[in-house]
Amino acid sequence: MPYCFCVFDQIATITHKYFHYFHHSQLTTHNSLKLHPIVFLFPFIISSATGCGQNMDMETYNPKSTLIVKEHLIKKAKYPFIDVHNHQWDMPDQDLKSLLSEMSSLNMMVMVNLSGRSFDIFHDYYGGEVMNNAGIEKLGRSLLNVKNNAKGRILVFTNIDFSGIDNPSWTKEAVIQLEKDVKQGAAGLKIYKDLGLEVKDKNGKRIAVDDPRLDPIWEKCGELKIPVLIHSGEPISFFDKMDNTNERWLELKLHPDRARPTSGYPSWKQVMDEQHHIFTKHRNTTFIAAHFGWMAMFATLDLQASSAKTRQKLGWNPAGPGLIADLEQMRYFETDADVASVERHA
Repeated sequence: MPYCFCVFDQIATITHKYFHYFHHSQLTTHNSLKLHPIVFLFPFIISSATGCGQNMDMETYNPKSTLIVKEHLIKKAKYPFIDVHNHQWDMPDQDLKSLLSEMSSLNMMVMVNLSGRSFDIFHDYYGGEVMNNAGIEKLGRSLLNVKNNAKGRILVFTNIDFSGIDNPSWTKEAVIQLEKDVKQGAAGLKIYKDLGLEVKDKNGKRIAVDDPRLDPIWEKCGELKIPVLIHSGEPISFFDKMDNTNERWLELKLHPDRARPTSGYPSWKQVMDEQHHIFTKHRNTTFIAAHFGWMAMFATLDLQASSAKTRQKLGWNPAGPGLIADLEQMRYFETDADVASVERHA
């Protein structure tokens, strides 16, 4: 910017000399044409002003806010709450007393650790029997640590190892292992987003969220009365074309691995339809759709998404449709069989 002021200062000096000359001269029609240099000077002034900025890409732009307001830093929730979506990767050896102290400072009464035995499996892309055994061992040690140091304050969910899904006995073995995990103390089942996106069979075919081989697992969760917290898909913008209309363009530019192009992934709608299919198919199982099921854009609508007890306590009587009916009206179900299934259970 000092350079810009310098340019304007020089221009002002030159301009002053021109005006001083014409002021002390007897102008004629002929020599009045000498004013033209001044006329052409002002576009130069304007163009010089526009050239004062720096060349900068969007990733670098990080402005400091000039807004000055009173700060209201909320460090503790007014009411006790449960954190149902947390990841504590080192729970077998973690100092839970320190964690409990942090929880209490926030008024967090209960934490749900979703990563019971999946850390090893998840970060090694479902590496088979060795990783599966390591995961089981990790779950046992996590549960023991919680039992001895944080009973009643921390719940641990178990996870599924999808390696070997081509084996005819895989489903049966997975159900048996689920029962063992729950008997040992697991409070629920967490499914990572890899299912439906990254998990493949031995031939490289994608395993759909509603793959029939998983049905007995969902049914067993209902029978055991444990919830399934399932993360399916990604934000819809990750599946959209990365252009000037994509609201997550900057995020995808900074983290290109988050993109889900059609060349390697199913559509967002297909993945979410698969998830909604298991919701309607297994009505006796409690599912928790992680991250609002990517429907946070509908958060302000008047929906019957909360329980009757909550609505009664808040004196809230929503006029909109319930979740399943709402999904149907928004055309998330494409086949007649899906719609018929919803109508049968309505």
